[in-house]
Order: sequence, then structure tokens, then C-alpha cells
Amino acid sequence: MPRSTNSLATLALVLAAQLIAPAVSWSQSPATDTRRTARPAPNSPAKKPAAAKPGAKPSSKSDTPSAAAKKFAADSMASLLNGEDAKEIENKLDAELVRLAEEADPVADVEAFYAIANASRSAALLSRSSDKVVRESLIAAFQKAPRFMNELAMAISPKDDIEKVAALASKLWRVEGARLDEFATLGAAICVVHDREVFEQANENRVTADDPIKLFAFFANNAGRLPLGLKNVPVQLLVLVVNTTAKVPELEWALNKYRGDRNIGRRFFDIKYDYDHFLTGAPKKVTTNGLTLANIAQYGGVCIDQAYFAANVGKASGIPAVIMTGRSSEVGHAWVAFLIWNGQTALFDTMAGRYPEYRAVVGYIEDPQTGERVSEAELGLRAALALTPSDKRQRATALEDAGYSLAGKLLPKDEALATDAQGKPIHAKLTPEMVQRVLAIAEAAANLSPGSAAAWRLGVAIGVNGSWSVEQRNRWGEAILKTLGKSYGSFAVQCLIAVIKSTDDLEEQNKMWNWLFQAIAHNGDLASIVRFNQAEMFEEDHNPGKAWECYDWILKLYADTSPMAVGAAQRLLILLKDNGKSLGEGAKILGSAWSRTTPPSSLNPAFASQSNWFRIGKLYRVALQDAGQTDEAARVSAKLGIKP
Repeated sequence: MPRSTNSLATLALVLAAQLIAPAVSWSQSPATDTRRTARPAPNSPAKKPAAAKPGAKPSSKSDTPSAAAKKFAADSMASLLNGEDAKEIENKLDAELVRLAEEADPVADVEAFYAIANASRSAALLSRSSDKVVRESLIAAFQKAPRFMNELAMAISPKDDIEKVAALASKLWRVEGARLDEFATLGAAICVVHDREVFEQANENRVTADDPIKLFAFFANNAGRLPLGLKNVPVQLLVLVVNTTAKVPELEWALNKYRGDRNIGRRFFDIKYDYDHFLTGAPKKVTTNGLTLANIAQYGGVCIDQAYFAANVGKASGIPAVIMTGRSSEVGHAWVAFLIWNGQTALFDTMAGRYPEYRAVVGYIEDPQTGERVSEAELGLRAALALTPSDKRQRATALEDAGYSLAGKLLPKDEALATDAQGKPIHAKLTPEMVQRVLAIAEAAANLSPGSAAAWRLGVAIGVNGSWSVEQRNRWGEAILKTLGKSYGSFAVQCLIAVIKSTDDLEEQNKMWNWLFQAIAHNGDLASIVRFNQAEMFEEDHNPGKAWECYDWILKLYADTSPMAVGAAQRLLILLKDNGKSLGEGAKILGSAWSRTTPPSSLNPAFASQSNWFRIGKLYRVALQDAGQTDEAARVSAKLGIKP
């Protein structure tokens, strides 16, 4: 379902962008230990209880932040359901949420944060609705299907078209009535995904989703036949189910044929590859006959068709499944990733449904709700949401709202004009106390829901932008690794890269790279990413010799498997050129690396061109030509199947 996406060029840029553009607030950060209750840092005590109404003082000592906020939220909801001005109520609730963020304890007063955030989000659904019929339907749903409306309110994001979300929720309520409360998470997922056209552009084929009302009925009617069920699957994972573009009859076909089969990766390889189309450009049979699941099964297709088939077969059984894409400089590729969840562990399998030649290609998906580009690492972290109870996820979301709202106040767009000696923007309101307060909110959120990427990003971003102390930086770095490193190491490393790069002292930064490397050295892919970033630091420090050692290390150990190996080979040649040396001086090391790569099982260009064998081989060929070794260059060219 392509939408406009934000580039994820670097994690640091993403973090900064998210902080500076909060429409609704959301925050989260490192959990020191998910088995223990987080405590606020000793230097950030709550100054005074949050008031029941912005600008008003508590009437007595019994008016704790939670009690006052709950009353304010309850009064606000009563006013909303009486048809009072939803926008005015929303604004007051938002102001109270920022007040809580500035003054309340995010652990002890988490119910206060939740009450206000939930009411604010509910107000947003009503304030964005210009249609009187929609507003009246939503008010009725708030009263008669409260679980659904609660799930929906806590699921909306700043990227949603909230007016259309509300309109669809209203329509679902009128059609499904009380059953909507039984399948609350399903209904919420339908609304936040289908607030705009849902489609898949599978090369030359464009397919659009069925009527969302029909999709709700299909999944609700078949809930008992779905391996994972529906009621306990979080909205954030169900969005990867209800974004299916297979029509309901196709979903019924797939459910009947593959019922109970969770091995979605196998379905990818069930589909025969259309070599005639790839090699000669002949029309694909599946395109001629129409892109449906049954036709793909009968006629085959290329990788995007294989991935489309496998993902939608998974969705038909209620299994969160996605089409993942990646590309080299030569060609793009698609494969399938799917959730494996047994109640005790949860992860996205991104390997079982892709050709082995593409193991080293980094994958991305498009988030069905926001349209943003999501990395393979972040998708992996999302699986952890399946292991977190709904009440904790929602309270973490409330804390994220508060944290991002406060961060937006502390980091306004028009304030980043003056810079310090290192060239970093100076934000006058971002005092050490405020940095610590946002960090405390983020930490409390991450302790509640470690699978929330927004929480970890908030903590990292406020630290990077707020010049956190060495103690805060080290605490966060260790917490990220401890909480996420074992099961969700890729996302942990993404965050830690931003943490380490925030260190201006290069000697200290180098120590941190070595610390991280030692911690994840058992994982070759992640270790290579760390060494690559360490090499970039050395290059920036005008130390090409040390950078060369890092790139050389990647090629010696992980030329065949690491997604960083091709980048390391490219950087070696660039280092030679930038330092006035011949590219041919890299021929020996690249030849050695190429000898350790595995040629694709099929030398068909559809597969060979994205393998490390092919890509490193091409660079080796360039070095040979520069060194004047024309015979060896011709031999390599022949093996690669390209002209000398």
C-alpha cells in the first residue's frame, strides 16, 4: 500500500525529525530491567502534583496527580459525550498532558498520564469529524462499544487522516454494532489502515484492497480458524494483516487451502519462477490472466509475485506478514517476512521466505498505517509487542504522548539558530533538568513496553539533542543492549549507533565502538555494522590506516554473508583513490574476499546480481583492470557473465 515515505538515511536524522514534528505526543526509552519497576532518576523529582484543570491548583492534599487527572479526564469525556466543543476540550487536555510531563512522576503517576492521553485522543476523533452523523455514531460507540473506541483512540498516529478514521469507525459501528467491541483490536486496525486507499504495486500489476467492512466480517467470522486468533494480537501487528489487497474470495480460498499452516516462508517457494519473463521480457502469464492468489499458484511469477502470494496467504490466516524489499545497484528484490509467536517468544522470520543469494540484502517494508519506510531491524522489534499486555502497551503510548509533547516544546523548530562550539543547536529550554525529565518519561514507557520503537527513539533523541551527561549516555547505552540485545539486536545496534555518534571525543567514541563490538561479536552481521561505523569515524578523523583495518576485517571474516561487506569493498577502493594510490593496490585483498564468497546456486541474472559474490566480484574486476592484470580481469568477467 505505497504512501509517501520518510527516508531512513540515518537513525539520528530520523530521531530528530520525529522529535521536531509531534502532532500528537508519543515517547519511550530504555528499560534498565523489564522485570523491575522503573524509578525516576533522583535528580528529577516531581515538583508538585498535576492539577485537575490546566492552571488550577489542587484543592487538598488528597488531590494526587492521578486522582486529579482522572477526574479531569472523566469530566472531559462527559463533556465530549454531551456534544460540547471537542477541539477546545482536546486543547485543554493536551496542555494538561504537557503539565504532567513537566511535573509528575511517570512511574507513580502513570495512570494520570494514561487518563489524560486517552481522553485527548478520544477528543481528537470527535474534533476532526465535521459530519454530524459521524459524531453521533462515535458518541454512541463510546457508550456501547467502549473497548473498541479505547483501542482505536490509543492506536491513531499523527500520520493518520483522523477524519477518515472516524468516518470508517462510525460506519463499522453502524454495520457491526456490539460485535465491534468483541473484535476491538481488529476494528481499530481496519480503521487506521483503511483511512486512505490501500493498494499494492506489484511491478506492472496494481491491486487494491477489498471493502474494509467486508474485510472485518471475513476475519471476525473466521476468528476461530486462525492459528493466532485475533483478540490477543495487538493493533500494531494486526495492521500487517488487514492491509491485505487480496479480495475476500481469495482470502477464503487461501484460508481453506492452507488453514493452520504457519510456515509462510514455504509458500514463497511454492510459486515457480517465471524465467521466460525475466530473460526475454515475455508477458507474465499471471499478468495476462489477472493477479490473484489462485492464478499466482497456477502460473507462477517473479519474486514480487512470490512475496505477494506468501504474504497474503499468511494474512488470510491472520498471521502478520509483509512484503519486504531491498535492492543493490543492479536490481531490486522482494521476499516475505512473517511473525512467529508461540506465547513465550515472538520474532519476525525474514530469512525463510527469500532466496539464499539475497541473505546480505538489507530489507525494508512500508508501514501500512503511516506509509513510512520501516527497516528490517525495526520490524523485528515490533514482534515484542505481542509479548506485552494491552494495558501496559497503552500506558506506554500515553507516556510517549507526554514525552514527545514535552520534547516538542523544548525543541521548537524556530529555536535552533545559535550553535555551540561543536556546531550543535542551542535550545534554551532544553536544560539538564528537562533532559532528565524526558529521559525519565521515556524510560518508564520502555519498561512498560520494550517493543515500542518510539520510546527508545525518544530517549536517544533527547539525549543527542540535549547533550546528555556521560552517566546518562552510558546508562542508556547499557540499558538498550541489556533489554534488546539478545532478541532484537539489530534495532538495539541502530539505537546504539546514534548514542555512540553523539560522543564528540573520538577517543571516547572509539572505546564505545570497541565496547559494543565485544558485546555483539558473536553476531557477524551486527559486528560488521559496528566495525563499518567505526571505520567511518576513523575516516572523519583523517586516519585512513585504521579505517582500512576495519574494512579489511569485515572482508576477511564476513565477505560471504554480511550486508556490510560490499560497502567495505567499495570504501577500500575509495580510500585508495582519496589517498593518491592506485585502485589496483586493492586487487589482492578484494580477490581474497571474492574467493570466500559463494557463487549463487543459479547463475541466472535474476539471482546472481544481488549476491555478495557478484557485487564484490565486480569491484575486484575494477581493481584488476586498474592494476593492468587484463587476463585475470577477463577471467573474472567471464565468471560473472559480464563483458570484459
